[in-house]
Amino acid sequence: MVSEALLATCIGKALKRGQTVFFLHGALHLYDTGTRVDKLRYNQAGTPILEQLDASMIRGHFPLFVSEGQSSQKLARIRSNQCLLDAYEALSKNDLALTVYGFKFGGMDQHILDAIARSATPSMTVAIHDTSDEDERAMIQERVNTVAHRIRLPEHARCAVQFVDSSSMPSWA
Repeated sequence: MVSEALLATCIGKALKRGQTVFFLHGALHLYDTGTRVDKLRYNQAGTPILEQLDASMIRGHFPLFVSEGQSSQKLARIRSNQCLLDAYEALSKNDLALTVYGFKFGGMDQHILDAIARSATPSMTVAIHDTSDEDERAMIQERVNTVAHRIRLPEHARCAVQFVDSSSMPSWA
């Protein structure tokens, strides 16, 4: 399973260890020291992660997290950090089943949609938050199907798509 997550600075080493979960837009527990990317852990000093995050920010080490701007601005930020770029490129080269959790497939993240379309992903499971807004659900499903049709697989195969209710999906399943 590959997901929108990043837990290591070197994708190649991570995949060799069997890691297949990546935060493509970073995460609050990952931070950039200016020379490397580190990960905060609860048991690191017996201090809760949020307290560690506050201390890191006071030292000038900020979370490695991309949330601002249009897709082009997000992609520029991703390209400015090797850790994020490695995860983005891994998505573009993915040839495994893809599980997407917590992502709306919207225009603000066109760079992610394009990376998926460049991949050889044979199947996608997309967890959608239960919504009573059927129009919103239909728009997400249409965007997912559009991306899936852009994926080029051998012998004219198509990427299989499955939608699931995110509340029914166990964490990190």
